[in-house]
Parts: sequence; structure tokens; C-alpha cells
Amino acid sequence: MKIHQLHAFDDNFIFVVEKNEKAMVVDPGEADAVIKFLSEKNLKLEIILLTHCHQDHIGGVKQLIQRYRDVKVLGPSRLVDFNISPDQILGDSKTFEFEQTYWQCFALPGHTLDHLGYYDAQKKVLFCGDVLFSLGCGRLFEGSFEQGYQSLQKIKSLDPETQVYCAHEYTLANCNFHIDAKIAPTQEYLELKSLIRERLSRNEDTIPTKLDFELKNNAFLIAQSLEEFTELRLKRNKFVNREEK
Repeated sequence: MKIHQLHAFDDNFIFVVEKNEKAMVVDPGEADAVIKFLSEKNLKLEIILLTHCHQDHIGGVKQLIQRYRDVKVLGPSRLVDFNISPDQILGDSKTFEFEQTYWQCFALPGHTLDHLGYYDAQKKVLFCGDVLFSLGCGRLFEGSFEQGYQSLQKIKSLDPETQVYCAHEYTLANCNFHIDAKIAPTQEYLELKSLIRERLSRNEDTIPTKLDFELKNNAFLIAQSLEEFTELRLKRNKFVNREEK
């Protein structure tokens, strides 16, 4: 199994899982980059997998369905509100298979109420959409602070070796937040910032990130209580990043 990441918009990732000349695409916010990649690699699109219903994650679905008539759409039930009819409705503890890879679904409410994450326990791969970012977490547009906190607890329980594929390149901004908020030890985040900037300067992505790294460095995962998490999330809502990625 290979996982490719395509760039979309300013900072979105679209993930393509490849196995046996077949593909599963995760959160295609736009279609053109996906179509180009599949054509170049001569891959057959089998599954469109969706974590939640924001437009930058589902915007390319209809065009892909029109082009690839046999493709199956998997995701939350609320997709029907956006005129997308899932072939398989997924939810907490549901499972599905793609080319002998086996995926478990987690309900991860907070960013949206219907947000789902997908985990391959054998390969230790997590697609978490906008719930967890490297050194950060998703803004709570629909859910409560408690829901957001509990969703992160689910992710914390996974194998620390898990490769985390989140849907945005926000790592530098999130590192700057840690520095601005004086989350100790600040010097470590300054050193991290230097490494992140170096990678980005080489046009390298900081994603996937490793869960072990996030458990040690991401204040939102380190938070020991709902109150601590809530305080951090409120501060992050007000933070203005003054540095381009």
C-alpha cells in the first residue's frame, strides 16, 4: 500500500491510497488534481472516502462520480444534505475494506458533528481530516469543547507509531502559536520551528506526522483536562499567525 498526497487550494491535502493498481481517494476537495494523478499512474478509482462535509473536502466528489461511474462513495450520512448519496454510510465502529486493507471508523465530533476518522490498525495509518493537525487541532465549528476534547482522547489511545494524515499544512502556524502562547519549554518549539521552516523551504510536506511526536509536542494532546483544552482552544481561536508557511 502506498499513500500519495496531492495539494489543493492554499493548504489542503488530498490523499490517494494505492494498491494493486487501484485507488481510494480521501477528501477530494477538488477533482482535477485527482484525475490528473490517476491518469498518470494508470490507477482505477474504487473508493471516495470522506471525513466530513466541508466544501474543501467534498468539492470534487460530483465531478469524480461523473467520470468514474463505478466508484463507491463512503462517508457520513449527512452527505445527502449536500446532494451526495453515499454508497456506504459510515459511523463509529463501522469497518470497510479496500484491497485487503481493513479500516475502522471513529466518530470524531467537534470540528463538525458528523466528523469521522479512519484507521488501519495493521499499517498504523490514520486519516483524521480536520480533527487533529500537527501541533494543533481543528476549530470547533459545530461541536462542543467536550466533544473536541474526547475526540482527541480517542486518537491518543492509538498506537504511538501511527502515521497521522491530517488534511491541512498548518504545522508552522501551529508551532508559532505554541511560541506565542509561551507553552513551555519555548526553546524546544523555536528549534522545531527552524526544522519545519527548513522542510517547507525544500517544498517538503510536514504531513504525515507521527502520533508519538504529537503526544510529546502538541499541547492539545498533552492537555490533561477539558478545562485546559478549552483554554488552549480559545487562545488558538484568537491567535493571528503573522508568518507565511
